[in-house]
Amino acid sequence: MSTAAPDTLSPLARKTLRRLNDAFESGQTGAMPEIVQTVRKLSGQIATVSIQDLSEIIERDPSVTEKVISAANTFGYNPSGIEIATINEAIHTVGFDRIRNLTLTVMLAQNAGKGLDSEQQREMASLSVCSGMLAQNLVSGSEMFSADPDLAFVSGSLRNYGKLLIATYFLDEYKQARELSQRGDNDAAYHEIFGLTPLELGHTLLLSSNLPDVIMQSLEKLPKEKLARSAQSESEEILISAEFCVKVCELTFDETLNPDQFKSELGALVNMFGDSLPIDLDSVLEGLEKVDSSMSQLNEVIGIKSKDSPANRALRARLDGRSVRAAASSRSGKSIGIGKPNTGLERDLNDILEEMLESEEPLDDEQVKKLYQSLNCAIAAELSIECCMTFLEDQENSRTVRFSARHGTGPLYERIKNRPLVSSDNSDIFSICLARGEDILIQEANAGKIAKVIPEWIHDKGEVNSLIMLPAALNKKLFAIFLGVRSDGSPIEIEPATHQRFRQLRTQLAKMQSRR
Repeated sequence: MSTAAPDTLSPLARKTLRRLNDAFESGQTGAMPEIVQTVRKLSGQIATVSIQDLSEIIERDPSVTEKVISAANTFGYNPSGIEIATINEAIHTVGFDRIRNLTLTVMLAQNAGKGLDSEQQREMASLSVCSGMLAQNLVSGSEMFSADPDLAFVSGSLRNYGKLLIATYFLDEYKQARELSQRGDNDAAYHEIFGLTPLELGHTLLLSSNLPDVIMQSLEKLPKEKLARSAQSESEEILISAEFCVKVCELTFDETLNPDQFKSELGALVNMFGDSLPIDLDSVLEGLEKVDSSMSQLNEVIGIKSKDSPANRALRARLDGRSVRAAASSRSGKSIGIGKPNTGLERDLNDILEEMLESEEPLDDEQVKKLYQSLNCAIAAELSIECCMTFLEDQENSRTVRFSARHGTGPLYERIKNRPLVSSDNSDIFSICLARGEDILIQEANAGKIAKVIPEWIHDKGEVNSLIMLPAALNKKLFAIFLGVRSDGSPIEIEPATHQRFRQLRTQLAKMQSRR
């Protein structure tokens, strides 16, 4: 079933289009029209726009230009490390399609975090960028897909175009339509208020553009019968992928779903689309993990704090099995003691990271103590271990580097705290960590040759089975080592999301250390 053509639209739909065109011409609602105009220019000329045209479109906004160049210089886009100083250099080094997509991503992410007039606008911008990223990750992540990942990104992002416009220009009516949709048919609710659905609106507005057929087809309604068999062409694959990724991201951002409901509905969604796409639950979760990582890196480049990114909050909560609503509310009232009263040590690691991201002032000794104590408790909770401690370097004039356990929790910490047990002169697992600065995970501390490099004070009473060491360094010089141990015989399990948080933690600690 194709989306309605302009000459078959109802009077109400035609009225909506006239009002929207008037809004375009008047330039109302602040920041969002810049996104709308850029999307229209970049997508409408996708088949014919030249390198010079793309450069001029991007360079009209100095803020976007700066952020695109900054992102293009990161390892993910520019692994060769070639210095990029202009948009033209970025296009030639990174590639035309990737810079076009990066520009759309930067503008959507920037306005998803801040600058827009309402939560609904930020939600739609977040939904657009995350849907596009997820579609791109799924298509590029499996050889069983035949579609172009860049086309998948554009299609996944533009599938929300109509909703983005409605949330921007007709906010009150958009809220009314959403309320009506809770009572029954979603499409019927939008038809009652606007005369057409958001998908039909986006498709109708882009009909006059020069978008390739494969993208225009991806903006049509998905017939249910296409889900009963494998996609038969690239255009079908992109259409189904775009619809699937929008639905996944809508579930991800839905604050009314608790973790169990989200898991159940995501599984049902994967089953619904599993006959038409080469996907399973693991590949979708891995795709969301990559979206979260990409959004985090992008937000850092464009200067958005994680607390201002609804996409990162929702993604991180879902991947960690937490409530999105709880993650949103936790932004206020929780403190790790950085310039604020500390009301307790047991803090979620995500909350602590957000506090660290917000802190730009040097910490005094008492604040540092509270921070490390909170971190030890959070790491222990994250890994389900009973003991975690922080070794800090002893300040003494000696060629030998020594570290003592200064902060921590658990029985092992209580036995060895403030003793200079870690030394560069020793031949044990800690000296390896000091020399290489690498994370170390040991699952059987009492086994064979491994036992020989485990210090006696850990072996004491033979109660430690597994251990993890996480060094933190500034300019390649270690200033802290986190040690976590487990004694119940179970392994220390680390999810990819936990790895990412540990990396973020060390990055923020290094920044704080540089300010001391």
